[in-house]
Amino acid sequence: MTIRFGTRLLVVLAVPTFALAQQPAAVSLVQVLATPERYHGQRVRVEGFLHCEFEDSALYLSKSDGDYLIGRNEVWVSYSAETQKSLHRGSEKLPVNVRCDANRKYVLLEGRFNPNGHGHMDCCSGELEDVTRLMELKRWSE
Repeated sequence: MTIRFGTRLLVVLAVPTFALAQQPAAVSLVQVLATPERYHGQRVRVEGFLHCEFEDSALYLSKSDGDYLIGRNEVWVSYSAETQKSLHRGSEKLPVNVRCDANRKYVLLEGRFNPNGHGHMDCCSGELEDVTRLMELKRWSE
């Protein structure tokens, strides 16, 4: 869009709102757990300790929370179909949460937060649905 002010031109660049909406908000898992209504339906990028096990596909605040299955400090994790294909490790008969190489590791996940999803036996404080990115975090120091 171009606007003329006397002899000067002002060029306004329009950024499509859909381009901005597709970027997940980088937030702390603490923020998501503390104010779930704020992130309802939003795509978020969070970090935490991942369990990819039978009946425990969840992201925890810490390894200790995962070791003791502290439900108030976890969100259930469900993957997009595309992510499930990329996690495939040779057996389509096994569910994705049993095959995940990032099991019991700190990870970064991107997905849509649903505060009404509570996972297996309603044990979680929300759900990260349609996860499209899973990246293992590397330890930087000893």
